[in-house]
Amino acid sequence: MAQAKPRAVKAQTKRRSLAVLALAGTAAGFSRALAGPVGLQTLRKRYLETKSMQTLPKPGVLAPWTDIERVFTIVPHSLRRDIEQLEYLVSRQVLAPDRQRFVEEQALPEYRRLLLHVLVAAGGKDAFIVTPPQPQFGLYFALQGRALHLHPGQRIPGAAVAADLASVHEELLHKEHRVCVVDDFFTPDALKALQDYLLESTIWSQVKFGHVGTYLDTGFASDLVSQIDEELRQQLPILSDKELHNAWAYMYDGSLGGIDTHADDCQVQINFFVSPSSANLWSEEDSLPAGGLVLYGVGPPADWNYSDYNSIVQNPQIDEILQANNYWNVTIPYIENRAVLFDSTYFHKTDCMRFKKGYTNRRINVTFLYGHRRALVPAPGVSPEATSGRVPREQEELQKRRERCFRAGPVTLDDEDWRWLGQAVQRRLKRIKSEDWIASVEVLASAAAEVTISFVLFSAEEVYVAEGEVGPDAPLAIEALRERSLRPSGAFEP
Repeated sequence: MAQAKPRAVKAQTKRRSLAVLALAGTAAGFSRALAGPVGLQTLRKRYLETKSMQTLPKPGVLAPWTDIERVFTIVPHSLRRDIEQLEYLVSRQVLAPDRQRFVEEQALPEYRRLLLHVLVAAGGKDAFIVTPPQPQFGLYFALQGRALHLHPGQRIPGAAVAADLASVHEELLHKEHRVCVVDDFFTPDALKALQDYLLESTIWSQVKFGHVGTYLDTGFASDLVSQIDEELRQQLPILSDKELHNAWAYMYDGSLGGIDTHADDCQVQINFFVSPSSANLWSEEDSLPAGGLVLYGVGPPADWNYSDYNSIVQNPQIDEILQANNYWNVTIPYIENRAVLFDSTYFHKTDCMRFKKGYTNRRINVTFLYGHRRALVPAPGVSPEATSGRVPREQEELQKRRERCFRAGPVTLDDEDWRWLGQAVQRRLKRIKSEDWIASVEVLASAAAEVTISFVLFSAEEVYVAEGEVGPDAPLAIEALRERSLRPSGAFEP
């Protein structure tokens, strides 16, 4: 045992370094490269030149382009999303024949095996797994940040924007809270093209808490995005002298909440809701959050910097400011083809959400940021005497979950940890006598790393729930592993 101490200290030091690098990368994702004078076409060309795949990787080895010095972050909700997207691409038959075979026969089975290992390592929770690349999952690491498939994202004939933007501009200037909600914003062709571009393109490389993102420099820039930007600046005088300096799309798990209260570095911003309204489970119930956007009638003080008003974990000072304003807010439900245009003075956040399972049901929003906050002339705060909202219980629970996640920190794995993890997976598989893959995988996940959580066993007719401490994210393991993404028996092959 005495000889093991230096090794343990070394491992602990390495894990601490990996964790710091991972969290730094996560924080950096909130401030992306800007469009500016470079132009969206240039960004797209640059992305294609650096991220296109001329050859496909081979299983069992690290691809030549995989950065062996890079620290990768794997999160269960993001990996499950990746699996769903690959299945979607296969079902749509939009891939070239060689890539169709590659995804069906090699990539998907490996991604499913990796999800089993990650859930074991994460203890059934949606923890951030931090690791150097591993050869046994070389396909996964080779595809990270790469354009395996990219929808053309072409301009559409005619106009992309259907809304009367002149009326929207007048409304924005005369409203006290400077927020405009515009339904039926895009033409049907533009909406369909934007949905297809986001669902098909493998550009979702930025992993967040409960969602993933793509930015102008990571594949989001396209001719279609350029067309939308041009039409907005031509038809909205408030944007005519402001450049699109940042834009992104976020795709959410749908049950893990969204982005907490913050402000953005811009003067005016527009959010677009593009997922089907039918996917929003809470859209018909007025007593529940509607999965859209909450804007407060107040913003950050002039002397705050970016890290003060746009933090990974909510700044307690933000809540103090909201309390002084009695939490006055405008809450906009999520409805397909709805746009929300607002003055960037205001704090805002993603409303609580529950969306249906399934890849095409995932909540997607697109955001365009115009101008810079340093040039912002703040809009007056809305009177605290106005009708106030309240912080819903669901949002409070999500905030507590988020804080627990970041307090706990990431789960760091080195090469030795992966060897142990593979052995642990095999031991648990051997203990399972049932051939039912659902029962097998759920027992496997529930036994993860000796962590005590509740778990569910499925027999032929009944459901048994084991007693124990229930972690806040324990249901994630059950939900994730009951998805179709793990149905093929190949998921159990070592």
